[in-house]
Amino acid sequence: MLSFRTILFFLVVLPYTFLISILSSLASLVDRSGNAYLKFARVWGKGCLWVLGIKVHIFGEHHYHENQVYVIASNHASMADIPIILASIRLNLRMIAKAELGKIPFFGWSLWLGDFILIDRKNKKKALASLEEAKEKICSGKSIHIFADGTRDVEGKIQPLKQGAFNLACRTNTPVLPVTILGSHRLTEKKSFKIHCGEVLLAIDAPLYPKGHSKEHILELRENTYRVFLSNYENRSKFNVLKGVKNI
Repeated sequence: MLSFRTILFFLVVLPYTFLISILSSLASLVDRSGNAYLKFARVWGKGCLWVLGIKVHIFGEHHYHENQVYVIASNHASMADIPIILASIRLNLRMIAKAELGKIPFFGWSLWLGDFILIDRKNKKKALASLEEAKEKICSGKSIHIFADGTRDVEGKIQPLKQGAFNLACRTNTPVLPVTILGSHRLTEKKSFKIHCGEVLLAIDAPLYPKGHSKEHILELRENTYRVFLSNYENRSKFNVLKGVKNI
């Protein structure tokens, strides 16, 4: 039997997504910078979270500055992670998303028209071209968000991280902003439309700065980011008593 939130997803979120996709696509035809698209994406993200009863607790917002450029690296545990990031991170960001999302009618088309980047990880040549596109956006003053582990873990555990985000950070000498998403795996089930309301913690840690451009520096940056994610995951109970938590 479908849950109440799942019914809301089909009756409210899907039509809402359809509407925002059309409006953001039209805006993108006028504003090719992607800034207008990002505003619509944030409205969409906040609306989805509100309708589905998802509350996000943000810890560590003081660790980043809105006028700074970052490679935002986060883990991935739920399809709710995209609206969570869009609604919570106050940066001029562009997301790197898997190419399959671009095939979704209206929503995917809006991604193509917007300033977000679609990456085909199965095609190395196309994947490298996407990273070059991300590099250009960083050089133009836009932060890039990447799900550093590449795919979702159904239990919310921290998986090994891929090199893409850290290669990009080292090549552009851009700090990595580690953002750990905790608890979102309980909201949606992989390969299922079952959706549950609940609370999610977004832990934003201090930026990690590249020390160079070599393979060793890339691996070191990846390892340091992984340690941040793992520490937050293993000590997630500490966030229940810490001050400095912002709710959205």
